[in-house]
Amino acid sequence: MPNLNEPNQISIEQLNSEQFRERIPDLEHLFNASFGRKLQPGYLEWRYLSGIHPEPLAIIARSGENVVASYTASIVDLRWRNQSVRSALSMTTMTHPSFTQRGLFTTLATNLNTYMAGIGLDFIWGFPNHHSRHGFETHLGWRMIGEIETATATALQVLQRCPGHDETTVPDRKFTLDYSNCMNLQPDQLHVTKTVDYLRWRYMLHPIHDYSNLCLVDRSGLVRSYCVFKEYQPASYDIVDLQSSDTHDAICLIRAVAREVAANPLASLNIWSPSEPTLSAYTALGFGPSSNRTLLGWANFSSTPNEVVPSSLQSWYLQMGDSDVY
Repeated sequence: MPNLNEPNQISIEQLNSEQFRERIPDLEHLFNASFGRKLQPGYLEWRYLSGIHPEPLAIIARSGENVVASYTASIVDLRWRNQSVRSALSMTTMTHPSFTQRGLFTTLATNLNTYMAGIGLDFIWGFPNHHSRHGFETHLGWRMIGEIETATATALQVLQRCPGHDETTVPDRKFTLDYSNCMNLQPDQLHVTKTVDYLRWRYMLHPIHDYSNLCLVDRSGLVRSYCVFKEYQPASYDIVDLQSSDTHDAICLIRAVAREVAANPLASLNIWSPSEPTLSAYTALGFGPSSNRTLLGWANFSSTPNEVVPSSLQSWYLQMGDSDVY
């Protein structure tokens, strides 16, 4: 690879689908240089080129032919109070160590934000880490809503509580059941629109993680509530997507997950719980706070106040699977 310390003019390039595909090896190399670890093969193509909105939101900085910085986002359809909202989920920002402190992230994000506003997206949101928070707030006008708490409990703790809430669950890893009654279970909270196609892409086709899904099905065969979970590490499981019609169903599904992993009764279950109905469910089941917290923030694409974006965590319904990490 050419010497990255050689003086070269920096050029900015937004990528379409074909260009993004061609640049995947460069982006994988940049990820390794930026974070000190390799990106799993197939992840970038899955995330940016195979979803519900397969046209990537991606912009890079080049020094000569070398990709030295990048910023990406994904189009995400949201719903709030029976209104559809088109948004962007802020994804990965990367800068080669030889090119830090040059304002490349701000330049890339500003250019991409202008493009996203031009195609009709309402705002961008995401989960800045402690390294990037300052840049998002200071240079890009992001507003931080709050920290989403990760609650945790052992399978044994969960199974010792609320035994009267058990019902038969139906496994559905491939999402072949009818989820039409589960698409808008939290109408008064801003949430990700999850069609069956979205669920299959997000969980069944994921190139890295292996997800399980348990459902509560009514007598007509329609899914009324469901719970997607995966192993995070040995003896630790993440509940990444819990969509329930009420607290009873949430408790029932969490207990069902606990039974699935109960071969090790000390196995831990982890869940994001910023709002109802999961808040009451995890409290009843003995979940307690962990040290893991995830910051949620957003930025408007115009100077006009955006009345769609709630300013409190309680007005959002977000699950781990709504991020780009879990």
